[in-house]
Amino acid sequence: MLRLRSDGAQIDAAQLEDLQTSKRIAAQMAADVSTAIASADDAALSRAMAPLFACDKVFGFTSLPLPKADASSKGYSPNTIPPRPKFDPPLPPDVMKSYERTFMEGCPHGPAPAKYRVQGEANSTALCQCALDASTGPAHDRIPTFQELDEMAEKLYGGCAKNLKTPR
Repeated sequence: MLRLRSDGAQIDAAQLEDLQTSKRIAAQMAADVSTAIASADDAALSRAMAPLFACDKVFGFTSLPLPKADASSKGYSPNTIPPRPKFDPPLPPDVMKSYERTFMEGCPHGPAPAKYRVQGEANSTALCQCALDASTGPAHDRIPTFQELDEMAEKLYGGCAKNLKTPR
């Protein structure tokens, strides 16, 4: 959307309707997943996640089994995420390139540069490229918890930001 806007492209009514429909579907899916998790309803979670798993198949991603509500006495939590399958094929190169391009289009305009006090378009882009390069390492043996993902992001962006800032 940012690229289209900068190129001066006009979005027609049908494209706008598709975008609004996609946003409604995404919002409804997020609500359904949240409700299923809050009520520890395995069947509802499977139904809510079905569109995402169907999308995964299109791109050749491995869909992981969903955590069960009884996986811990507290129900669902970031720690109930199942281990990564032993055979987890890498992303097709064209999908990875598309992801990298999309990430690089959005990252400099997102919250990361401001959060790490990296200023200027060139520096913001360098921060994003550094974090992207550092994050595309070998697959983990298991899927990290949400807290671990946050800590990894802090470490990635923080380390990259230190290298970009001018020492005082």
